Amino acid sequence: MNDMENINIRDIEMLREVAEELLQNRESPSKIIRDLAWIILSQNESVPVSLKSIRNLISETTGRIFSPGIYSGAMRDLTDESNGRIVNVDRGYYLYETNIKRGQIIRTINQCKKDLDNLAVDNILRLSNEDIQSIQMIPHIIQELDNIIKKIEQ
Repeated sequence: MNDMENINIRDIEMLREVAEELLQNRESPSKIIRDLAWIILSQNESVPVSLKSIRNLISETTGRIFSPGIYSGAMRDLTDESNGRIVNVDRGYYLYETNIKRGQIIRTINQCKKDLDNLAVDNILRLSNEDIQSIQMIPHIIQELDNIIKKIEQ
């Protein structure tokens, strides 16, 4: 998805200043991670950023290494508290969503496509002719859903 070299940090100095302020105020590791991750993600709008890249930037700017458990909890809290702005788009990848509803619609359609794929896997010996005909429509339905996504993304 996204390598560390491709992360856009418009103002790395500002990120360092925020990190220094958080450390001086003796904020909890979770708050430090949430605040810095918010900045990193918001400067990479609509681009998935790996947790590994977030961890590396936070370690670089704070000079501290936090445990995987702290990152896990902090990122979970960040997604929960962001009102849909920060999204866990894939295992270990987060995204700052600028168009919340559009993103939610596209993710819902993609989940629907996955569910349709799962419906198509069954023991053919146990299916009725009507079920088989319905399953045969799934590739066409998925293609239509792909077309809808393309229209939404325009």
